[in-house]
Amino acid sequence: MERKQLGGVSYAVHENLLLDTVPFALAESWLESAPKADTLVLCGPNPYPKTVKLFLEKRGGRVYAPHYTAYTLEGILGKGLPLTLIREKKVLSGLSFQVVTRPGGGSFLEASMAGESVYSGLAENTPIVPRSFDTPTVVIPYVSGCDYTETVAEEIARGIREVGGLDALLLDLAAMDPRNAIPALLGSAGILIGTPTLDGDAAEKVWELLTHLPRSASRGKFASAFGAYTWNGDAVPHVLERLRQLGMDVIDGGYTVQFRPDAAALKASYEYGWHYACKLLGIPNTHESGLVKCLVCGEIFDAALGVCPVCGVGLDKCVPVEEEAVGIKRDTDRNYLIIGGGTAALNAAEAIRRRDATGTIRMISREPEAPINRPMLSKDMVLAARVEGSLSIKDPQWYEEKGIELTLNTALVSFDPAAKTALFSDGSTLPYDRLILATGAECFLPPIPGIRREGVVSIRHLGDVKKIWEKRGKLKKAVVIGGGVLGLEAASELKKMRLDVTVLELAPRIMARQLDDATGDALMAAALAFGVPIHTGVSITEITGDEDVTGVTLADGRRFDADLVVISCGNRANTEAAEAAGVLVPRAIQVSSRMETNLPDVYACGDCAQVDGVNLQLWAEASEQGRVAGANAAGDPVRYLPRILGTSFEGMNTRLFAIGDLGKGQGDYKLVEYRDGVDGSFRRFWFQSGKITGGVLFGDTEKVPELTGAVERKKRYIELKGQLL
Repeated sequence: MERKQLGGVSYAVHENLLLDTVPFALAESWLESAPKADTLVLCGPNPYPKTVKLFLEKRGGRVYAPHYTAYTLEGILGKGLPLTLIREKKVLSGLSFQVVTRPGGGSFLEASMAGESVYSGLAENTPIVPRSFDTPTVVIPYVSGCDYTETVAEEIARGIREVGGLDALLLDLAAMDPRNAIPALLGSAGILIGTPTLDGDAAEKVWELLTHLPRSASRGKFASAFGAYTWNGDAVPHVLERLRQLGMDVIDGGYTVQFRPDAAALKASYEYGWHYACKLLGIPNTHESGLVKCLVCGEIFDAALGVCPVCGVGLDKCVPVEEEAVGIKRDTDRNYLIIGGGTAALNAAEAIRRRDATGTIRMISREPEAPINRPMLSKDMVLAARVEGSLSIKDPQWYEEKGIELTLNTALVSFDPAAKTALFSDGSTLPYDRLILATGAECFLPPIPGIRREGVVSIRHLGDVKKIWEKRGKLKKAVVIGGGVLGLEAASELKKMRLDVTVLELAPRIMARQLDDATGDALMAAALAFGVPIHTGVSITEITGDEDVTGVTLADGRRFDADLVVISCGNRANTEAAEAAGVLVPRAIQVSSRMETNLPDVYACGDCAQVDGVNLQLWAEASEQGRVAGANAAGDPVRYLPRILGTSFEGMNTRLFAIGDLGKGQGDYKLVEYRDGVDGSFRRFWFQSGKITGGVLFGDTEKVPELTGAVERKKRYIELKGQLL
């Protein structure tokens, strides 16, 4: 193995094999000084296409690369390159390669020879001696010089130190060889990686560090990530996934700050450091600041978590809420029976236990796993499929601590409201004093010929995502039927998995209920730029194939090849058992504002229920209805008060938030619009009689709290000057 340096770029040569990527400015001298190699192996995720082209012109031969690198090259240089993909372990001229895929896109090669690491021609592996610290220390490697990650890192470190019992060591990777940080990381009590988001991903020096960090020595380390960003904060979740790949104990969804941190953001950064230290030490967080509500997904959670546990946004997109008032507490010997395994069922159980410490609470779910954060199924397929338990709402011990009996893989068959008993699919019969139906909904499958073929899936359960992930190596083309939020999120995730993706929407517009036409058009343009064409107003005649799906045919004769078809055409409430027992079911289970059905001691909530004919099937709605159902079942007369709920979307390299009436009601509206000609982002607000009725944020969603508050309070135009306008 021969190693050479050229202009600070290192490469390795073995026989006729050249290993590295080199900037085009150095390419000529690089090729002249290198041996007459006819094989080029690209290890990094960001190749230099001109260099590759020059190599092929001067040397001919072949180029080896991981799939994402090859995809990038072909997109720039065109198809037909002499490219060989390295998908799994491969041995080439004595070198062994392993593909490591970056979460969210991108991959690189780890190369070794006889146990010696030669990744990207970097220096040989030498035994690493963990650094010893007098005081348990959290090591914080970060990259300065971009956005405000350094400022955030300093505040996080201050929060860690002031808890007591821990020190914090800041390491600026921009000013050092990232490999020199490894001994400190291996000797640390905890790890926090700080990175800006650059072109949708973490800084290169962060990836260099995480590439060389030994898996065996870092397994079990207490870890998380943070960063400041301008338009896109994807770097933090990508780094978190890599930390999980290394076997670290990732404690949360990370922490992000958008734009220059103001006083509130700096305080939140300090509090995140305090929160992290308390988690590491296993002590109560004495800085707990009460409950907050996420304005993106509607989840109510403890601000001490630092980020929304459902959708992962930071506290900057949350508002404080008062803790739920408990009007009546009464310990009983009642049997509470809750049917369902989603957020409605879980919140109902928690609300009961807050009021009744001794009653028996049984949750019976047909799902194979405990309640999960269902919105994340389409938002992060890779995380959901690969990291076991990553979407769990509560830790397993929570159910034991609360005295809640959770039974899985068991469906409700029927219940007898006179005898107050319920029959289940395992043959068991259970009595109840209070019954709460939180049976949820299932994806609607339109009557399209071939919709039952193998390879046609909907995304409603964790098993659906795992099924897609298990087949990913055989999948090339996907069609998503449905242009709603879930369908578009799924399309974005599938595109990140390097599938050719097409979206078919039966309606004339995408997300017509949530968006105005201009925003819908902007989202379609963003999707097309991302590589996902959307066809609206289509009529599907057949999903073709024998046993396995092969494509989708339209009434106008067009055909789209596919070996995966995702159905996202809305949901139908699960009401069969309720209807058979005599519960009123116009479309979903009809309930009062106290979640009462027409049968005594039988309640319903969540996706299976409707209040005043409304069944939005939103996460926030289900969570709140569950709390109300549980409270009333325990004797506390709480009422459900519908709120204006926004719609959020993040994918296709963009993001948006919409809330309220976007000029679709009766009467005249005034539209106020602001557009950024540089990045294409815009804000649109609708007014009637001088009061705001609704608004859209596209591209830049920093103003979610301000917009939500303005619509809820119907603020006047003059009041919004300096806030939104």
